[in-house]
Amino acid sequence: MTSLFKLTERVVVVTGATGALAGSAADYLAAEGARVVYLGRSQAKLDAALARCRLRTPTAQCLGLVADVLDQPALELAKDRVQEKWGRIDALINGAGGNMPGATISPGKLFEDLDFQSFQQMVDLNLHGTVLPSLVFVPAMVTGGRGQLVLNNMPFGRFGDAEELHGAIHYLLADSSKFVTGTILPIDGGFVATSGV
Repeated sequence: MTSLFKLTERVVVVTGATGALAGSAADYLAAEGARVVYLGRSQAKLDAALARCRLRTPTAQCLGLVADVLDQPALELAKDRVQEKWGRIDALINGAGGNMPGATISPGKLFEDLDFQSFQQMVDLNLHGTVLPSLVFVPAMVTGGRGQLVLNNMPFGRFGDAEELHGAIHYLLADSSKFVTGTILPIDGGFVATSGV
């Protein structure tokens, strides 16, 4: 049973790994034997994060790389460095993000007090800062066989087509489903039913 949860030598990229939440996740994965790539914007913060990780887990296999999640060339360079070092990428955790002063309306303030520039920076970080790393790292994960693992466990032996969602969407929007609630309707070629998930 423990082999089902084994993370040894899985290569995991964690963005925002110098922060509290993503940093905690990165440290945990390293302690579990994964090869963890700490991505952050500051070399000093990366050095501190790696020191913390190695203090907790002296045998940790961790790599710190400077890359802003909004800087595609830096992300591409980081991807290349990871593949040079470990030959593959198994997973990406998009942990970079957060809020900033002025991007929200605090008590006693009005909507027009919102600082739009701060709001836009927050949206860029939280939305684009997730999409861009995914665009850079996911192709490497797919060529590494993560997609094939899913196909191996799918009775239909293929990924679904977009139009195969239409029937379920129609059913859920029409009166034919008016007494249906709190249920999950998997449209997955039998994956959930047969893969042990």
